[in-house]
This record gives sequence, structure tokens and C-alpha cells, in this order.
Amino acid sequence: MIPRRFDPIRSFMTPKSVLAKIGPNPRIISDDVWAKLVWAGLNLTAEDLPKRRQGPENSYPVEMCKALFLTWLFAGLRNNEIVRLRLGCIRGQKEEVSIPGATEKLPRSSVCMLEVPVNKTSTAFTKPVDPIVGEAINAWEKVRPQGEKQSDPKTGEMVEFLFLYRLTVIGQGYLNDVLIPTLCRKAGVPRADVRGTGIPMEFQFGTNWAQFSRLTGGVIGQPLAMEGTFSFFLESAFLGLFLYGEKRLGKWGHWWAGFLVFLGSWISGFFIIVADPWMQHPVAYTRLSSGGFSVSSFWGLLTNPWALIQYAHNMSGAVVTGAFVMASVGAFYLLQQKFVEHAHIFLRVGVVAGIAASLWQVFPSGDLHGKYMARNRMSTNGFYHTAPY
Repeated sequence: MIPRRFDPIRSFMTPKSVLAKIGPNPRIISDDVWAKLVWAGLNLTAEDLPKRRQGPENSYPVEMCKALFLTWLFAGLRNNEIVRLRLGCIRGQKEEVSIPGATEKLPRSSVCMLEVPVNKTSTAFTKPVDPIVGEAINAWEKVRPQGEKQSDPKTGEMVEFLFLYRLTVIGQGYLNDVLIPTLCRKAGVPRADVRGTGIPMEFQFGTNWAQFSRLTGGVIGQPLAMEGTFSFFLESAFLGLFLYGEKRLGKWGHWWAGFLVFLGSWISGFFIIVADPWMQHPVAYTRLSSGGFSVSSFWGLLTNPWALIQYAHNMSGAVVTGAFVMASVGAFYLLQQKFVEHAHIFLRVGVVAGIAASLWQVFPSGDLHGKYMARNRMSTNGFYHTAPY
């Protein structure tokens, strides 16, 4: 029988999805900065690259750095996708292509086709890129030292990586931490614009939805500001009392601190969720002469029927997660024969609350949420006229 083992470092380590969001803060690159970066990439020389700690030579060949940077600049790929490109990933357009809806044809070699490996959102695919990318990659492939096949960390395949030097694939941090700051210095771009990964992080209002934020900031900004001003400070203040003030507050004071942490987190969830349903079912707004939106009734915004249904559905999902985590902790204590009395309470309350919240997820909150989302699903599938879904 395999003995049970519990490794707290492995079990309670910060998830990779959270670590990925701790670091650079990307923003939209202005046209003048973009032009400077293009100029810097096209005129990159060996003297611009940082030297090795020991010796006068560069860490990587200039041809490799130039191909790496131009791919980042023109291909629109993630850091992980760029460093995992395979040898021979670029191919030119060999014949003329007819442009749909026009009489002219796209001449040969107008674009290059770049084969992108499997990534976190899709399977492998091919995308057209500027011929400059193809020229830079071909120039690197001509001087690239002979390498060996290595295992792709995403798929496990044995492949020949494009950006391989001294039998080592280029590190993912080299592009952000070394190459881009170097090119920004060459282009004269201020330090504030150095930060970036080449793609906006998910759900950033100011990057992905810049125009939307300018138009609707007067509406969605209010509940988000209230979340930070009221509920966040409420839960953060009493969280400290809950964690460190048990002996000073006493039994009932400690209980009230925990209750206020719970209350603050649920109010926080409500203010955040109110902003999302307004995008699906806008209410209580007026159009400004500038084309933007403003709130006509704050209570109408908070009592959006779509928001109430979505809040009930979302928070019941939080209860499901918390309940089964509690039940799993109780089960672990029972298996270890520790805190048996508390373990029975954890297991009983967790299972009962988890089952009840799971049923609530399906009906009525899930059913009502699905009915409200039917219109969006119809538009997604190309149905733009009212009809039974």
C-alpha cells in the first residue's frame, strides 16, 4: 500500500495562472513609439546587444536577436509561442492570390506564412506575416549552428527549435528583460514604455477594451470604484483582525471579524459583477453628446435583473468551491486521525453545503442565466432575428 504523503509546499504554492499575472503591465503602444521600435529592430547591430559577463562577445548572435525581435513586433505572438517556434516554420507565398471582392491579385512574396505551434488557446495554425519576418528568420537559419531535437514542454514532441543556440533554447525572460529594454534604449523610448510582453494581458480594460472604456467608463467605472473604496477596505481591514486578533478580540469579536470579511468579499463580488451584466443588458444610462454613456439611475444600475441572476449564479459557484475545500480538509484530518471532532463538522457541513449549492447552480440560477444568455448565443451563432432558440 502506498503511504499517504502531504507536501505543503507543492499543495499551497501559488498557481501558475496567478504568477503569470504578477509582473509586466502592458499598455497600448503609440504610433510614434511603434515606429521607433521598428527602426531599432531593422537597424540592430552587434554593438547594440549586451555583452557576456566574461569575454567581449555577445550572448546571442545578432541574426538571432533580430529575427526574435521582428517576430515579436510583427507576428503578434505570445512569448511562449515565439521561443517554441520550430526550424523551417516560415515559408513564402509562391503564387499570386486573388483578393475576394476585388479584381486585383496579391503578388508573389507579398506575405510569408508562419507556422505557430500549439498554445494555451488553440492548436497549431498558420498565419500570414510581413515578409520582413521571413527575411529575418531565413537569415538566422543560414547561420544557425547545428542543433539537436529537444522536447517541446507543451506537447512533449521531439522537435528542432528555431531559436536554439549552444544546444539551449532561448529563455522566455530574455525577450522581456534583455532584448526589448535594449531596443528601447536604441530607439530613445522612455523607461515607462519598456514594460510589456508583446500581447495585452487578459481582461485589461485599458488595453483590450480601450475604446469601450472611453465610452462607457462613466457607467462601469462607478461599481468598480465602489468595490475598491468600500468592500475591499472592509474585508482587508477585518482580515488582519481575523487572522491575528483572536486572543485580543475574544470569541465573539473574532466571530464578527470573520463575518465582516465574508460580508466584504460578497459585496465586492456584487460590485464587480454589476459591471459585466451591464455589457450584456445595458440599463439606467443616457447617451452624451460626445457619444459616451453616463448613469441615469444608480439604483437602476445595481438592480439590473441580469446582474441579480448572474450574481446568484456566480456566488453559488464560490460556495461550491469553498464547501468542497472544507470537506476535503475534514477528510484529510480524518485520514490522519487529527482534530477528529472538527473534521466531522468540516466534512458534514462541507458536503451538505456543497450539494445544496451545486443544485442551486443548475436550477434556478443556472436555468435563468441560460435563458438570459440565449440572445447572446443566438447572435454568436449568426441568428440576428427574434426566434425560439
